[in-house]
Amino acid sequence: MQLLLASCDVWWRYCAKRVNEAIGAVSAFAQTLRRYTSLNHLAQAARAVLQNSSQINQMLSDLNRVDFHNVQAQMATILTEDL
Repeated sequence: MQLLLASCDVWWRYCAKRVNEAIGAVSAFAQTLRRYTSLNHLAQAARAVLQNSSQINQMLSDLNRVDFHNVQAQMATILTEDL
């Protein structure tokens, strides 16, 4: 009887370890699915925008109005102040 009880303890520990491993694998798989789903939604949104010529023209117009020299100067100021 004692041998059976000792074996049960070992079996329970083994089963608990295997369940934890399975839960870890399922969690990793679920996280991967969430990432792929997010990437898919992003790709669909980007595709919709890129197929709309008026939105592309507006983005190009907005981009041309950005003063990149000013942005660069501001970033240089911020980065040198932190040091």
